[in-house]
Amino acid sequence: MKLLTFTQFSVNERISLIDHDGILLIVDVQSNFKKYFPNDPNGFINKLDKYCEDFPSGTTSLSGVYQIWDSNRSKDKVKVQGKEESPKPRVHIFKNQKDLLEKKFGVKKFYQDFEGGFNEWIKTIFDTTTLNNFLSKKNKFKEGDAFKVKNKNEFLIYIGNNHKWFYVNSELVDLFKKLKNKKVVVVGGAESECLEDVYIALKSFGVIPMYNHQYIYSAETGNYLKNDSQN
Repeated sequence: MKLLTFTQFSVNERISLIDHDGILLIVDVQSNFKKYFPNDPNGFINKLDKYCEDFPSGTTSLSGVYQIWDSNRSKDKVKVQGKEESPKPRVHIFKNQKDLLEKKFGVKKFYQDFEGGFNEWIKTIFDTTTLNNFLSKKNKFKEGDAFKVKNKNEFLIYIGNNHKWFYVNSELVDLFKKLKNKKVVVVGGAESECLEDVYIALKSFGVIPMYNHQYIYSAETGNYLKNDSQN
């Protein structure tokens, strides 16, 4: 996904950012990704925080701001009786924030101990029907193809970008199901990586996502669009 300049947006794209259901999803805006933020990381966060004022919580049962954080990159592990437990998020709490949800983007950690790697791992996570459906694709998957994990409220979704697969944990599945048919604005980062994973997964669950490129950062450029026309 190429980062566009503001002047490259069509009239319809600008209008779409007004025509939404009052729901904002912020992806991976956390301290351990600050190196990818613009030259003034605090300025980026403050700008985004102000934008959150446009999404008041309580207008509807779902309206408001939802923050999704990446636990794979968090270094703040909690030790309970000498064992590492769930990491703690290092995030900014934004205005009108309704919920903070954990995301686990990668799948390599799940199959790295299997001798047969990914191909062996999938045989352990799908029931017979889902596995047969998966194998019938013959590695010709379409963006957004979703496969339910057996005995769990979790899905494996084909992305096909820098991250080939996105393992959608139960916490996100519950939210995405609630947001079905809703027009949702998605911001954060990084473009073509975790942000796109969430965007594609949302569409797979029947959500109608739209980017606001003014509040998207890039892992390649560490930049975002500095335009105040929407503030």
